[in-house]
Amino acid sequence: GGQSPADSPAATARLRSVVKSPAGRPFIYTRRDGGAQESLRQRNRQAGCGKPKYASTLKVAFIHHTDTPNGYSRAAVPAIIRSMYRYHVLVHGWCDIGYNFLVDRFGRVWEGRYGGMNRPVIGAQAGGFNVGSLGVGMIGTFNSVAPDRAMRNAVVRLLAWRLAISYRDPTGRETLKATHFNQARYRAGRQVPFQVVSGHRNADFTDCPGTRGYAALPGIRRAVMARIRAGLVDPSVRGSSWRFGEPGSVTVHSTALKSEAWRLAVVSSTGTVVDTVSGQAAAGQSINAHWDGHSASLAALPAPPGRYSLVLTPIRGTASGIAYATAATVAPEVTITGPATTAYGGTVTLRGEAIPGAAVTVAVSGQPTQIVTASAGGTWSASYQATASATWTATAGSGASTYTTPPGHTEVVPVVTNPGPVGGVIKVPATTFTLSGTAMPLSLQVSVEHDGVVLASSGVALDGTWSATITVPGRTTITVVAAGGATSPTYTVVP
Repeated sequence: GGQSPADSPAATARLRSVVKSPAGRPFIYTRRDGGAQESLRQRNRQAGCGKPKYASTLKVAFIHHTDTPNGYSRAAVPAIIRSMYRYHVLVHGWCDIGYNFLVDRFGRVWEGRYGGMNRPVIGAQAGGFNVGSLGVGMIGTFNSVAPDRAMRNAVVRLLAWRLAISYRDPTGRETLKATHFNQARYRAGRQVPFQVVSGHRNADFTDCPGTRGYAALPGIRRAVMARIRAGLVDPSVRGSSWRFGEPGSVTVHSTALKSEAWRLAVVSSTGTVVDTVSGQAAAGQSINAHWDGHSASLAALPAPPGRYSLVLTPIRGTASGIAYATAATVAPEVTITGPATTAYGGTVTLRGEAIPGAAVTVAVSGQPTQIVTASAGGTWSASYQATASATWTATAGSGASTYTTPPGHTEVVPVVTNPGPVGGVIKVPATTFTLSGTAMPLSLQVSVEHDGVVLASSGVALDGTWSATITVPGRTTITVVAAGGATSPTYTVVP
């Protein structure tokens, strides 16, 4: 393992005891605590080792022994882990240490592979089944001797936390898809069922985690189950968005890990609890927590447009388990979008969504009000000719309620029409040339500028047209600025 500041007397003293951590997670010593050389894991760039790789979720935890001596001291553990790290990278050619976590005989848990202790990092610990699994290495060899009680208890604490946040049943089964590995027990592509807490030998041709280590697994499973007070298994959600005024709901599905109560809280974006749903479920029974889209805090009226967090929490006695959170969105009855800018006299088209068949009132400042009908697909559009900058909104209703969008604005800005720009580029025959375009007649005049320097000015005719002759030294960027401050896009002039 080499030398590291982690081996100093001060560091050894700090690591001499097991530390408890709140909120159900065991205290875990980090890679830094163990003196891991982070540059080492980045050496195998050709193997795609630049960044950690992740599975979509964690399904199975494989228990290993490290096949190293048992009689080590507390102070030796960081160097032992570093030696495995170097062996895995420099000899095997792996991206990092293979195990996600390691546990020593003193009951201490250590971070293994880099990438986030609460994330489904893909390790190199169960060939053929690394995707979707977690590797816990018990430091030592457990063929003729059993893992120490402190070690077993640490494994239980670790798995109770890691499986609970992954919504797994520690006494259940999950399926992993085999990939190619020449020591795997199953051919690539096969869907293989495993116990959620399995031994390495269940996946590959090996005696790992040793005869006595493997014999400890049934007790570990039971202890993990007992430590998780309440839990959810495989939660999922059906339904996530609907438009206000239309029927909508969300159902959060799960399976109860134990006989437990559950509560679904619906929380608005402002932190207000708008509704709660609760129930009871026996162990292994389905939970179907349904929110009907109404707000108990608003006299059971439909919840107004917005984004809502839905949090399903398992409860057993006074203890709450790991909650599952998802979201639902109630879209406004009507939406509206339009261009930020337009040319004088140009056609502005406003578009949006609404309940199919709904009458949408479109109000544009200085223009007649339009009423359009949303299509069967829930879309609508309305157009007008821009004779001035305008603010616009849309209003639609269902039943006794109506919804008006926040106002939007389209600014009439000066533009160049001749020579016609293509992709923002204006090609001219010489360094001295004439530009013409349109602007608001009330602008009175416009100036053609480069980096704030006025190159030419022009009055604006009553029909909104202007014309100016300018001279440039070569390829130049210009903008047209109206007296009122409205600014055209930036053009590149190419003589």
